[in-house]
Amino acid sequence: MDPVARKELNEIRALLRVTATQSKESYEKAMVRMDKFDKKLEATRKLVEFGMKMLVRLERSQKATDGQIKATDAQLKALISFRSGGNGQTHN
Repeated sequence: MDPVARKELNEIRALLRVTATQSKESYEKAMVRMDKFDKKLEATRKLVEFGMKMLVRLERSQKATDGQIKATDAQLKALISFRSGGNGQTHN
């Protein structure tokens, strides 16, 4: 092989090595970014899941509270009715 062709071939090989190294580094950086993204996505998923469970608990608690309020309201109405005559008849 003539010297000029050999020199060009060596330059091409050097460029290929540099390109391969840069590609590998870019790939590794991309993988690190993807890992970070995956961790953030998983954390977000867990927060959403926890929030949904919390909403279910709050709904159950609210239903229980609503039942207690209705019972208290009924007792209060009965007490008011009792104090104002009790039998529903008005006094004139």
